[in-house]
Amino acid sequence: MTEGQKDALRLAGHGDIKRFFDRVNKARETFLNMEQDNDNRNINEAYQLASPLQQELTQGIFGDGSLVQKVTRYVMTEEQATELEEREIEQFRALFSAQASLFLATLGRSMALTAKQQRQLQGHLKKRIEQIQKTPSGKLHVSFYQTVFIKWIAESQEEEATSILDPEQTKVIENLAENARAALPMLKKEGLIQ
Repeated sequence: MTEGQKDALRLAGHGDIKRFFDRVNKARETFLNMEQDNDNRNINEAYQLASPLQQELTQGIFGDGSLVQKVTRYVMTEEQATELEEREIEQFRALFSAQASLFLATLGRSMALTAKQQRQLQGHLKKRIEQIQKTPSGKLHVSFYQTVFIKWIAESQEEEATSILDPEQTKVIENLAENARAALPMLKKEGLIQ
């Protein structure tokens, strides 16, 4: 990055930090005013003030909608933007792979998967993860990852010439897939499934 790009990002970062601390200070003033009332009903209000700030701090103040995000896209060259996008996709694939391994370990305990079945399912999920060409627009909850994996495993049962799972295991996956239907429109919108 050039010095001009770095300066623009530093300035944006300072702006994001200042905006965050302005919200913290405003919440603090409100909280101190509530504390003077000495009313137990204010506990819920205090939680409502603190919760979004805590969540933003946990997720990072330079995320979606931040000045850093906006300025980053504005100051980068096309080549830098392409490289950043490729890195983000690779990071997302790595996260998705880790989630897949965790999911299969959990599934393996509840369905008594053999080591061979686990390897086959891991290979199938890995192929699907490698096909991901964009990152989702927002943060995904763990249950959405699980829904994608269940759908992909259910599809593998239909696509493969020989089934990876036995009939009882297939029934479990089909039931899980049926229960996960509500999340499918959001996952399609994010481009994680077709």
